[in-house]
Amino acid sequence: HAGLNFSNMPMYTKIAKDINNKSMNAFYAINSKNVIGYSFSKFDLGEQILTDYTGTYLSTIHQGEYYHKLSYARSISQNIALGLGLKVINSNMETPEPINTIAADLGFNFRKKFTLSKEIDLGTNLGSTINNLGSKVENSEFVYNYFMPTNLKIGLMLSPAYHITSDINLNWDVAIQFRKDLIPSLSPRTNYNDISSFQAIYQSFYDSPDGFIGEIKEINSKIGTEVRINYINKLYLALRY
Repeated sequence: HAGLNFSNMPMYTKIAKDINNKSMNAFYAINSKNVIGYSFSKFDLGEQILTDYTGTYLSTIHQGEYYHKLSYARSISQNIALGLGLKVINSNMETPEPINTIAADLGFNFRKKFTLSKEIDLGTNLGSTINNLGSKVENSEFVYNYFMPTNLKIGLMLSPAYHITSDINLNWDVAIQFRKDLIPSLSPRTNYNDISSFQAIYQSFYDSPDGFIGEIKEINSKIGTEVRINYINKLYLALRY
């Protein structure tokens, strides 16, 4: 099996016509247990004109960032899979010169289906990723070396399915995701040069200036749901929120 998709998402079209986020993803299943993939993503802020405080033209710049990523995933059992992705990143966002660096993504997924009755099944999907693992970013113009935007995501989706007839199914998905940035909290007393990338990961769980409440506020959450009516796997009607 193999797959390929492209995405082009224009942003802020009422403000500027050339701000967009483009991506391409491809995968190839070597066999039932091993999959390789490739991703390319580019965020472009478009053309920006710089002026001084009087409005006099100084220069025109283009800011943005992109990455190439090679991925490998392996199913280690009927229900569990692990994944690894390696990125090559280029960015000139808010920096006087382009930054080139590498980073890694790690992933875990657990899926299992339960039969609750003759008419009702329950699918469960639990996933977790650590994104942008890597060394601190070095730039000759920086006073400090800055951390990669490393983050931890944990998501859970429950998918009950009701078999109305042999041809018609009613499916309902409910998903929630939590995200925590794994970088030190901002503090006037923080000296980033004294903190390693590895130390930053576990320090990010206890170093908020606001204590435990501050750590809780640093966790972002998302929730989504979709209801689908499926007729013999050929016709779908879906509502998503």
